[in-house]
Amino acid sequence: MKINWLVRFKNKTFDVSFVAQVIGILAAVVTLGNSAGWWSVQFDSKALTDQLTQAVAVIFTLLGTLGVVQDPTTAGIGDSKQAQTYTEPKKDTAEQTKAEDQTAAAQEQLTEQQAAQDAVKAQTEAPEQK
Repeated sequence: MKINWLVRFKNKTFDVSFVAQVIGILAAVVTLGNSAGWWSVQFDSKALTDQLTQAVAVIFTLLGTLGVVQDPTTAGIGDSKQAQTYTEPKKDTAEQTKAEDQTAAAQEQLTEQQAAQDAVKAQTEAPEQK
């Protein structure tokens, strides 16, 4: 699993999600340990006394962390090769969007020109074949 952690930690949304997940995992593990009698950490855990509820909370928190780590723009869990080269989160700017739109328009124009040339070529070759 290749993940560009330095870039991820420069993204504020990721930072907030990551910290929340870590706090959730720690709270659930401490509460589970208290209920199971593994150790005694003093804090108010009356709302979470059932061991099954706590075990499920740990499992879902771990799964939530996996969701935070996973890059939704790539298949699988790891980052794409392109994302691994970033030194900070990629920003989509208006200039970049405009450039991409111009590139797409130019490619469309080239496709139309090629289709027109193919049509002319087909018409000029058709009489010669008769």
